[in-house]
Amino acid sequence: MAIRKLELGKKYGDLKIIEDLGCTKSRHHYYLCLCLICNNEIKILRETLKKNKTTCCSECQKSKKYIGQIIDDYEVIRRLTISDDKKKGIRWECRCQKCGKVLNISNKVLKEGILPKCKCKNSEQPNKSLLDYIF
Repeated sequence: MAIRKLELGKKYGDLKIIEDLGCTKSRHHYYLCLCLICNNEIKILRETLKKNKTTCCSECQKSKKYIGQIIDDYEVIRRLTISDDKKKGIRWECRCQKCGKVLNISNKVLKEGILPKCKCKNSEQPNKSLLDYIF
């Protein structure tokens, strides 16, 4: 029984098939895929793609745990792709919860949880009441 091959260029989640690597001696069929989030190339088993068990590379899968978290008054919005940021290494787009300013923060800084303090007006000035403005 012949195995039906997957179409080159077809997308499965955030993975795009770029090359058919063929079968191994143990009859496992592999494809080379491009992760559309971070541009990593990964070798993946045909059945894993067909059953949507894997929808991105392992690095991106690990990074999904940060998205939506709030760390030191910053909400983690998304992982930046290589083309989004010229700096090396993994970087994250984070938004200040007080003023909405967006910063690109390195993976190392995010993991350590020591983010730079935002210099927004909301964080520097204590809350003033209406009476403070009148008098």
